Amino acid sequence: GYTPDVVVGVWAGNANGVNMNTNVVGITGAAPIWHSVMERVSGHCNVAIDNIPCGNFDFGYNTAQFTMPPGLHMATVSSADGLKGTGITDLMLDGMDPMQAGVQANPDQNKNGDNGNGNGGNGNGNGNGGNGNGNGGNGNGNGNGNGNVNGNGNGNGNGNGNGNG
Repeated sequence: GYTPDVVVGVWAGNANGVNMNTNVVGITGAAPIWHSVMERVSGHCNVAIDNIPCGNFDFGYNTAQFTMPPGLHMATVSSADGLKGTGITDLMLDGMDPMQAGVQANPDQNKNGDNGNGNGGNGNGNGNGGNGNGNGGNGNGNGNGNGNVNGNGNGNGNGNGNGNG
């Protein structure tokens, strides 16, 4: 992690190459060390949590904010795809703003669609039998629907009917 004044990196492991306890991961191994160092260099010391006395150190803590380097500016872009639009403000290189419009951010939008319920088609069957013409029955169709992020479902159905006369 970093501040305008300091960069801190922490590695946790065994110097002899032997694996650490299998329950140790970054959040339980390196993160507590990093957190303690960052507290001290930023002028904060929580003895109750760390159980390490702070001492009388002057790290030259400074409340400086990050300053924007030349050649950058803030621009508003779509939070959905990073293209031109509304949603979030981000740093951009001068002259490199997105020109293509992006998807407008809509946090209330149901991204799962509506399960796309499609209706099956009706099949008509014609049958011939005996000395006359018979009327075919109605077939049952099965439809498959696909929903999109706008909640629109499209269904396709095919039906087959058999008629007896």
